[in-house]
Amino acid sequence: ANTQLFAAHSKLPIMTASGIQPNNVTKAFDAGASAVGIGSAINKLSTESEMVSVLSALEKAVSNRPMPVLV
Repeated sequence: ANTQLFAAHSKLPIMTASGIQPNNVTKAFDAGASAVGIGSAINKLSTESEMVSVLSALEKAVSNRPMPVLV
């Protein structure tokens, strides 16, 4: 909700980073985020293999979306 509010009232790029996971990352961009922070999604994992898997899933989730244009 904050991402949507900030994006609607600011010309600055908005980064959101709360609870971003492969199943909700597109919602962050739909709400107006220009970028997402994924530290928690990666840091809580035990192995490098798990980290790569989540990173790949995040990338796949947003790969067909147009990138935001910052003016």
